[in-house]
Amino acid sequence: MEKIKNFLFINTNTKQTVIKNTFWLFVGEMGIKVLKALIFIYAIRKLGTTQWGLFSYVFAIMTFFNIISDIGLNSVLTKKTALNDSNQNKYISTSFILKLGLSLLSSLALLSVLFFIKDDNIKNLIPIATILLFFDTMKCFGFSLNQAFEKMEIEAIIKITSSLILIISGFFFIKTNPTASSLFYAYVLSSVLGIFILFLNLKKYFKNIISNFSKNLLFPIWKEAWPIGIAAALGTIMSSIDIVILGWFNSTEQIGLYSTAQKPIQALCLAPSLIGVALLPVFSRFALNNKEKMKHTTKRMVAWSYFFTIPIVIFCILLGGPIFSFIFGHEYDGAILIFKIMSLTIITSAPSFIISKAIFADGNQKKLIQFILISIIINTILCLITIPYLGIYGAALSVTIAQTIGNMFLIIKYNKLLN
Repeated sequence: MEKIKNFLFINTNTKQTVIKNTFWLFVGEMGIKVLKALIFIYAIRKLGTTQWGLFSYVFAIMTFFNIISDIGLNSVLTKKTALNDSNQNKYISTSFILKLGLSLLSSLALLSVLFFIKDDNIKNLIPIATILLFFDTMKCFGFSLNQAFEKMEIEAIIKITSSLILIISGFFFIKTNPTASSLFYAYVLSSVLGIFILFLNLKKYFKNIISNFSKNLLFPIWKEAWPIGIAAALGTIMSSIDIVILGWFNSTEQIGLYSTAQKPIQALCLAPSLIGVALLPVFSRFALNNKEKMKHTTKRMVAWSYFFTIPIVIFCILLGGPIFSFIFGHEYDGAILIFKIMSLTIITSAPSFIISKAIFADGNQKKLIQFILISIIINTILCLITIPYLGIYGAALSVTIAQTIGNMFLIIKYNKLLN
């Protein structure tokens, strides 16, 4: 029992730390996904395609404005803090103050949307989404700091606690008032309480948060963060542009079908994305001291990602339909074909999560911009061409083609870097 406890809560060596952190990231994210799946299934059934589509559309708009608050600070913080050098506290303080200012700026920018939107249903949700945006961006900063110290077990506990708050408040609010605003209120409550618990746990790093601020680190942080920031911004656009364009040409009911099909795909991409997060601190050290070991680790993890994802995709295409109907109800049967089409993206997305972290740790983050830019240009053009004629099916085809081409470009680029 003592050995298990030490393995799961104490960092001893590289292999054990990666396995431990991946385990806790997986536990935390799976806990979130399972708990959120319950509230999502309940919300999707109770709200119906129209209200669920309204929630998804406003959530997509909110995601766009997250671009302003995330200029790559989170990844730089994780990388620099993991090195544990003499500037650690200065990096934490400077990054925190920058993040706070950018989060406030992004929230104000989202509020400005009220002057341009005519639909009252959307306008009523924007103020709630603004509050959620601010607290979520600050919570992500806290998680990045926690990941730098490779204490993913704490993150897992906080995420599961937040999800429990979401599911309890979500069931209560939606049962009382089955509208999109009720689900947003549940999200806000969960985020506020979650960030309170997180920063309470990290309070020792914020004792001298003002005095440790260093203006001399602003430019070095910005220099390293901006390529990641642009990559993150393009990634956000990539993940949301299809729903935004759908909103121009189709009803919220169609958006409800489309966003429902996305949920299982996002869940299936969870494991490789978590492995990438767990590997970032390790990659950062390998890039500095042992690049051969970093290359070997990357190759092995990519190989394993193919081993697991290809059978999953085959299962989704052959047997995913009946399971999808059982979970979400026959009202959403129109989303089954979309789900099957988009499941193909998992094959190339899985290795790209791992490779992107390796590229960043090795200081080649500008390469990430190229691959995401290719994806977003292809996706936007295809969406504008196909959605007016094929609707949600055109959006699904566009995303699948764009992500596959972009991810293949990233994989080929990294192979060249490895010679």
